[in-house]
Amino acid sequence: MAGLLDSEDTVTVDETKDYLTELVGEGKKFKDVASLARGKYEADEYVKMLVRQKDDLRDMYLKEKANSDAKANLEDYINQLITAKSQEPDTLPDTRKQPDIDIDSLIEQKLTAKEKDRIAEANYQQVKAKLREKYGSSYTSVLKDKMEELDLTEDEVNQMARRSPKTFYKAIGLDDAPKVESNPFVAPPQSRKISDNFKPTAEKRTWSWYQKFKAEKPKEYLSSKIQNQMYHDAQALGPEFEDGDFAMYGDKLR
Repeated sequence: MAGLLDSEDTVTVDETKDYLTELVGEGKKFKDVASLARGKYEADEYVKMLVRQKDDLRDMYLKEKANSDAKANLEDYINQLITAKSQEPDTLPDTRKQPDIDIDSLIEQKLTAKEKDRIAEANYQQVKAKLREKYGSSYTSVLKDKMEELDLTEDEVNQMARRSPKTFYKAIGLDDAPKVESNPFVAPPQSRKISDNFKPTAEKRTWSWYQKFKAEKPKEYLSSKIQNQMYHDAQALGPEFEDGDFAMYGDKLR
């Protein structure tokens, strides 16, 4: 019984038949053995040619299939990109040129912020020293009473002291620094020796003085030496230090 794997194109060879006598001779397919051999050679070459053609056809088919698959994959990829672009336009990278960063401006902003913090701290220390000078070590209880009277919070009082000591003094009732009683038997400090016939030629280092110094020598102005000197001058001069555009600058510290 034939099976599914049996080929229907199988050639049957009769082992008892004399194919040489049947094929070679006068009036037959081959006139002699040489012709038979040549025919066999030509048949073999033809078979080889068929095999090569079959291989070429198979290679061409595989190549065309690979190109077709690649084209289909490329088309699918392009369609995916088009779909993604239409659905999520905001997710695509922004190729617009970013604005240039002004390094000098950033440095100036940082220096300005540092200067503001330094002045605010100097103002705070000045106010604190004046409260201690006026009310002694118990100044905190006096300040709390003033805060309740003016309905001010602790944060508001601290911000006022850092922003503008002059405003703080007016609000609390410390418009002028307290006068220190002098002892007639003790020589006054050198800074307090005043003669009617003599006026000091040294210019007071007020806010305006330091702003002029800053414009002339900006690098030296930022040095710790000058900043400490400005802090001590602000403490020593009190409200007198706040001349020029100090009030306008103080508003920027808010």
